[in-house]
Amino acid sequence: VWIIASRINDLQELFKQHMQVVDDKSKKLVVGNYAWYQREALKFQYGNNLVWNSTTLQYSYPTEDPVANIVKLASATEGGDDKVMIKAAKLVGSIPQELTTPELTAFQTYMERVRFAGVRVEAVSRPADLMKISLKVYYDPLVMNADGSLISDSGVFPVEDTINDYIKSLPFDGKFSVTELIDKIQLTTGVVNPLFQTAHAKFGSFAYTPITDYYNANAGYLKIDPNFPLSNSINYIAQS
Repeated sequence: VWIIASRINDLQELFKQHMQVVDDKSKKLVVGNYAWYQREALKFQYGNNLVWNSTTLQYSYPTEDPVANIVKLASATEGGDDKVMIKAAKLVGSIPQELTTPELTAFQTYMERVRFAGVRVEAVSRPADLMKISLKVYYDPLVMNADGSLISDSGVFPVEDTINDYIKSLPFDGKFSVTELIDKIQLTTGVVNPLFQTAHAKFGSFAYTPITDYYNANAGYLKIDPNFPLSNSINYIAQS
């Protein structure tokens, strides 16, 4: 009985290993969906040559080069005219930034090489969409100063930090949510009641448009417009 039970246990372990191998292989299958295009975009190596692999029938880089791997953020979505739109950005420190013209040209060529036959791709890399936000914040005067700084550390502005942190935490090409932002501000130290007033965003030279619920950045990421700093757009009111 012990020998049979032991062999059954061994067989179960072999089945688990087999399932893991199949699962790993399935993840590597070339399927050509948006997730695949996003993954390929993140493999781009600026300045390095692609090599044709006659076994996998794909272009690939012979070695990994972290220095040349400049695209750190990417998304793939349906574009107009039946093409795949690839948005890309690099990181300077932890701040997203658009690719330079030579970098974008090389990236476009790379995507055209690795794409599926018959599929048109368009690679774009844009400067951040700009935002301006207007809030009314009732605060606890035992914790916060009238300018929004903490009494315990006048160099810290928790509401501004919460807003900036929320924007930075958004997934690349994800949606900004007014409700999510207010929920996070509600939990901020010193805040009694945050009241949303207005939010606007714009891309490039286009005019500002109001945000009522959600906003999906054209560039894939956002930042507060330096011409409309949060220090001027948040009205702090002491809660007695």
